[in-house]
Amino acid sequence: DKSDEAAQQLWEGVMPKWLHNMFSKVSNTITAANNVRAENGQPAFPYHWLELEFGDNALIAVKTGSDSSFPADGVDMVERVRDLMNAGALGQDIACVRIPSRASYEAQLAAAEQAQAEAVVAAEQGDSAGQVAEQAELASDTVEQAVDAADAAAEAQAEPADVAEPAFAMPELPAFDVDYGTWGIEYVDGTVREFDVAAGAFS
Repeated sequence: DKSDEAAQQLWEGVMPKWLHNMFSKVSNTITAANNVRAENGQPAFPYHWLELEFGDNALIAVKTGSDSSFPADGVDMVERVRDLMNAGALGQDIACVRIPSRASYEAQLAAAEQAQAEAVVAAEQGDSAGQVAEQAELASDTVEQAVDAADAAAEAQAEPADVAEPAFAMPELPAFDVDYGTWGIEYVDGTVREFDVAAGAFS
C-alpha cells in the first residue's frame, strides 16, 4: 500500500532488490538443473508459472520462458502491477494478476505450434526430394548391391532395436518468446478481464 508510509519505505528499501536477487537465483538454479538433465539424456522438469504471494494481496503469476527461466524484466512487471493496483486501475476483489492471461498465452502457443508444424512439413518435403534423388542413384547400382541392401533391410526388420523408455513423458512445446502485453485479471468471483498493458486499460 503506497499510502502506508512504513510499507512504502519497506518496498523502496528492500523489495525490488530482494525480488531481483531471488528471481535470478531461482531461475539460474532451474535452468542449470535442466541443463544437467539434458546432458544426461533426461527430459527437463517444466516450470510453467512463477507465482508470487504478497500476504492477503492478489497473487501474481508470471509465465516462464520456454526453458522454464524467469523473464528478465519480471521485477518490472511486479512493480507495474503494484502501481496499477494502488491506483485502483485493475478493480477490486482481485484474486490473481496473470501475466500474460491464459487466453493470450494459449493463442501464442497455438500460433507457435502451427509454425512448428509448417516447418516440419517443409522439412519433410525437402527430405522427400532428397529421397527421390537418392533412389535414382540407387537404381544405377548393380543388381548384386540391390540384393545385398534388401537382405540387410530384411535382417534389420527381423531384429527390432530396444527402445529405452523415458523417465516420464512430457509434451514437447515449441520454443518462442512470450508476449507479456496482455494480462488476465482474475477476480474472486471467477470472472476474468483482459488488460492491455500498453494502453493501460481493459480491452
